[in-house]
Amino acid sequence: MYNAIAGSCAEDKANAGGGGGGGGGGGLITLNGAYFSDSAVSGAQAGVNAYMFRNAVFPNTAPPNTFPFPSISGTGTFLTGLSSPTISLVAPDETKSEYTLPASTLISFLDAARIGQVDPVTGKVRREEVFFNIGCFLQTPTGLTTLNNYSIVSASTTWTGVFTNFAVASIVGTNWPLQDSLAISNTYPQPPFFFAQSTTGDWGVCGTGQLQVITSASSLSHIMLVDFRGNPPIQPQNNPSAGQTLTVKYRASIQNGSNQLEKNFHTVVITLT
Repeated sequence: MYNAIAGSCAEDKANAGGGGGGGGGGGLITLNGAYFSDSAVSGAQAGVNAYMFRNAVFPNTAPPNTFPFPSISGTGTFLTGLSSPTISLVAPDETKSEYTLPASTLISFLDAARIGQVDPVTGKVRREEVFFNIGCFLQTPTGLTTLNNYSIVSASTTWTGVFTNFAVASIVGTNWPLQDSLAISNTYPQPPFFFAQSTTGDWGVCGTGQLQVITSASSLSHIMLVDFRGNPPIQPQNNPSAGQTLTVKYRASIQNGSNQLEKNFHTVVITLT
């Protein structure tokens, strides 16, 4: 389902630890052109809603279902503990949200994902996967003729034992792209590869509705954070530590009110403390 590519989402939202850029350090940050915001209020400052969650997916093999089996999402859990972001201007067309997260909180979250969930059909335990995605509103002070796309420019992490993976194809919701994609769902983002149906929900910049695989758009998907810390006592477990970062850079492309091309970038950095 996923290729390991290093470097190159509103249910239960109240439990999430990410979110708003309002009041971030450095004062009100806005741009003259299109920019990422965590609010649909006109002229709101730059920012995004950042969310990490864990979940598992199960093939529903209960009769009368037949292969390919429909998928069942487990109960998703959002990470809590992200700080309020500090928002800054990086370039005339780029803003940045910087968060902090206690290393112990991340380690506990990864450990809980290893414990996993019980398959409601077979009764067996399945390990959870960990995902990262953002929700945003695209502010367009120069007008909007067409929202071309959102894309992930790069994603990398120095978190010990954790790797960033992208899906093998672009995975988006049926209503992608949307200008207002603030909400994130923590249902499992299973695309229709081996299962007959995918889960539905709000998927931030991936859009809303049932996720689907597309090949004609810029690369965009959830980012999977894969845990390779080792399994004690057979292997030493090397945990993430203070000072290590997760960095994801996003891009939006639009035709503004004058039908001119505008591109904007927003980078999310999560630093462990």
